[in-house]
Amino acid sequence: MADSSSEHPQSGFISTLTSKPHDNKSWSEFGTERRRVLKGLSLLATGFLAACLPQKEPPPPPPDSLPTPMSSQLNAFVNTPRTFEQQMAVREKLPQDMINNAVYMNAVSPDRQKEVGSGLVLMENKKYLAVLTARHFIVPLDFQPVELMIAQYHAGRQGKSIPLYPDSHSVLTLKDNPFAIILINKNDPDEKYTNFSQILPISENSYQPGDILTSVAFPEVCLKSNDKWIVNEVQITGNKGTLDKEGDFQFDIGTGWTDWGSSGGPIKNSRDELSAMTFGGKGYQDKVYVAPVYPYLSKFFDHPDMPEPLKKALSESVR
Repeated sequence: MADSSSEHPQSGFISTLTSKPHDNKSWSEFGTERRRVLKGLSLLATGFLAACLPQKEPPPPPPDSLPTPMSSQLNAFVNTPRTFEQQMAVREKLPQDMINNAVYMNAVSPDRQKEVGSGLVLMENKKYLAVLTARHFIVPLDFQPVELMIAQYHAGRQGKSIPLYPDSHSVLTLKDNPFAIILINKNDPDEKYTNFSQILPISENSYQPGDILTSVAFPEVCLKSNDKWIVNEVQITGNKGTLDKEGDFQFDIGTGWTDWGSSGGPIKNSRDELSAMTFGGKGYQDKVYVAPVYPYLSKFFDHPDMPEPLKKALSESVR
């Protein structure tokens, strides 16, 4: 009687799955071969199902991670520290008098503690140097500075250390006013501390939500860069907030770049006018605290220690 397998030959893996082992093949070898074929069938079926079944869309990112219009505009400013090339590219947007008047400052306490801040030279003449800055920089709660180092690395002028003797300087402050004016009397009328050229025009009108302003600041995070400053665009959001160092004062909030040492950094509007000042924040974020210059600077016009030539010059610069 003939073998049935010779009458109905089976091919490939069907034969492997259904037939018994030949006499010259052990049961162990037969089992290994069968498992290999079954694995191949499993992979084939998985690939077929993946190709045929509908694919699910990936879940949307959380709202906080979605790019905002401002973040897309400021994608060149998120590197820390800023590169020299980036700084120079944005520097082209600045009026020359802002470049000449913006200063980096380092206030030193009797025990050599330091506070880093930014500021804007309002005037330098043969008698005195006047700098507008944030009150909480020059009048901190923990020390009274005895030395002030003023530098303009971005404008090619290295730091100048100025002793702050009681009779050689004064700091003008007002209640409910976050600004301060540093007045330094000059011993040598021919010595220049800064590159001051002329008073920056001052905007009388306040900015509006949505306005994009340009700021200059000298945060500590940038001291490793070649130019030691950042030029940044701040968009006013319309929101308000408070800072621990300034009590209940309501600052306007913008989106942009700031860090420790930015306080006192001047901000200009699209007409190249001095519009606001930076007061706080950290890194690239949605909370850069700013305040308009004119409403608070103009209150110093009646300060008893305000020099008359400075008051007159500032009044004439209001636009």
